[in-house]
Amino acid sequence: SRPELIEAYRHCENITRRSGSSFTAAFWLLSAEKRRAMHALYAFCRFADDIADDPSLDGNRESILDRWRHELAAVYDGRPTTRIGVALADSVRRYELPVEPFEDLLAGIESDLRGEQFETFADLKLYCYRVASTVGLMIVRILGCSDDVALRYAETLGIAVQLTNVLRDV
Repeated sequence: SRPELIEAYRHCENITRRSGSSFTAAFWLLSAEKRRAMHALYAFCRFADDIADDPSLDGNRESILDRWRHELAAVYDGRPTTRIGVALADSVRRYELPVEPFEDLLAGIESDLRGEQFETFADLKLYCYRVASTVGLMIVRILGCSDDVALRYAETLGIAVQLTNVLRDV
């Protein structure tokens, strides 16, 4: 229903605002429709990331991640159960967002939960793809770019940004 969708997007916008992330300021340069989609995407990714990183999150994190995977499936089946899922389902439909980047992102969160170690650069690159490139691949589609060049740039930039984060942490 329309009021439910409006409330779902408002909820995602509130999550985005509360995050304090500096890059969300760029959302204001977008049309209202694209900004709403970015808020839905951000809220989904923020919640997923918090499963691995938020010390205040109570409960079995693997179980919470599993429930979030079920919500993602419900988004793509047209039966979301959360406000984030309702907004994301609308955005997925509007921007034809493929499910694979979302699934890959959740696989990256799962590797965080397991504390996986990376033996090779290929392992690290795959991790970077999962936790960063996937987000870029969804963003460029919301921005209206789906050609191979834009998708390659999004993938490469995500890996570079995540490698920079890793180097900063080291």
